[in-house]
Amino acid sequence: MFYIPYSVTSVIALINIYIQYPSFVLNALIIFISIRSVRPSLPRTYCLNISIMCLIGALYTICKAAFENTIFKEYSEKYNTAYVLTVSTLSIMLLQSALNLYLFQATLTILLAYIGFAKPVLYKRLSRTRLFFYSFILSHVLSWILAAGQTLEYFSQQPILKNYNRTILVIHTWARTLVKLTIYAFGHTTHGSGQQSKWLILRSVLIYCTPPNVFAIVGIAGTYCTASEAMIPPTAMRLATTCYTIQYFAEQLILLRLFVTSLSALLAFADYRKALFSIIPRIIRGKGNVVQVTHVQKSDTAINNLIPVDRDEFFEKEYDRVAEERFMEEFGEFLTVPTRCIVLVPDDIDLVETILNAGPRARIDYSNISSPTVGASATIARIIEAHEEIVRNYRHDSRYNPRFERRHENLHNLLHLRVLIESFASVFIQALVEEAWNGQ
Repeated sequence: MFYIPYSVTSVIALINIYIQYPSFVLNALIIFISIRSVRPSLPRTYCLNISIMCLIGALYTICKAAFENTIFKEYSEKYNTAYVLTVSTLSIMLLQSALNLYLFQATLTILLAYIGFAKPVLYKRLSRTRLFFYSFILSHVLSWILAAGQTLEYFSQQPILKNYNRTILVIHTWARTLVKLTIYAFGHTTHGSGQQSKWLILRSVLIYCTPPNVFAIVGIAGTYCTASEAMIPPTAMRLATTCYTIQYFAEQLILLRLFVTSLSALLAFADYRKALFSIIPRIIRGKGNVVQVTHVQKSDTAINNLIPVDRDEFFEKEYDRVAEERFMEEFGEFLTVPTRCIVLVPDDIDLVETILNAGPRARIDYSNISSPTVGASATIARIIEAHEEIVRNYRHDSRYNPRFERRHENLHNLLHLRVLIESFASVFIQALVEEAWNGQ
């Protein structure tokens, strides 16, 4: 029998332990971003499920390594067999359940993303039911059942159990390979603008699943070796030495594979990239910034003077707060990256992007515009155009809901009325602005 050198195994063991620290931080960040910043979607559901399992596994591995010589000490005369078996069983089950959950839910996510791209009507009909929810719950149940069988296999070393579990994995691997080949075959076909968002989701899922599956090459070889050992007597195996090495590396690469899985989520999915890139500058700055508009012209081609100022130095006008909070309550959940900035809206064609980047916790105010007589009603009209743009974009989104249009129409009429009121009250607004700033 061929034995791997102790120096190699010790280095691999240290890598598997220390990689859990960035894995813990990474999965905690994914969970935080998913809850705080990412809109409900298929990738969000998948990333949340995987990250929670990886976070639990990483936490257990870190604690087990930290208290290896005390409460988690497996081999000692002070501890009975039941305690040793419990510690080992938890380690194997958490690791295998996380990997199994990734395999099941990655296959499910790819299949659903492809249905959304190829059969959008069917996808919309399925999304209105509880099928997606039950599918993800079923994947959790199957992953734990399979993990329990793999744990028994590890301790009992029974050929029947080995053959049974490995057969399931082989069948699953073949099914997943066929699904991926089908998706790649149809991935280069033409698609209309209405399917653009679903194509982006499908492409992101494929990009996300590719890096972790590089390690699946070793895993498939290890599966073949284990199945061969269960069916062929060891004396008749010519590949016993090679299989031992392949099996060892296939098992040791599981933790690295799960880490790459979590890392790929932040890079492949657009919502996670935007949320991550918005968090990094705020961590570096330490405080949220405010975009202050000092001047607005009526021309659509005018360039506004945007000055970033600190939030503590900003004086927000009370008379404008109520209407804009109503706007954020109605439309905040459909905007992308949430920040705690206060945005003073400029009267130019970049208003839509300004609102989307501001997020649901923004406050829109234009009280310090140098000429409110010209800019006030024009800015409100611009907000109405921004709402229309949001609705047009949202209709192509997989989360489209007709109820959103009814909410939009009510606020749309409210803003039209406000344009008329502010057209007659522009002189009063100008006096109020001057008085407020002089008082400051």
